[in-house]
Amino acid sequence: MVGFSRRGFGILGRGVWGTERSHRLTEIANFYAKQVFRYTREIQASESVGLPTYLQTKALQARGRLAESDATVERVPEGERDHHLDKEAEAMYTEISAYRTSRKQRGRI
Repeated sequence: MVGFSRRGFGILGRGVWGTERSHRLTEIANFYAKQVFRYTREIQASESVGLPTYLQTKALQARGRLAESDATVERVPEGERDHHLDKEAEAMYTEISAYRTSRKQRGRI
């Protein structure tokens, strides 16, 4: 009997056992192993052929999203494109600080 077992990390193990361990049985086991090896190589080759196409598709999708983003930015008037978030945050912190100071002076905090 020829048996195959799957080991860790995708390694395929093979074993030959039975009442009669002959050279012919070993040849059969080696034949099966070679077929599995060829099949695995064919799968790897077919999958690797599809990878460039997949990457090209993803790149085209990303370019499309970038073009949409650029179009969205172009629709915003020139003067409104620049936002100074640091200045806005600073103004908010100043306002919060002034509010807290006024509350402390009133003795409510």
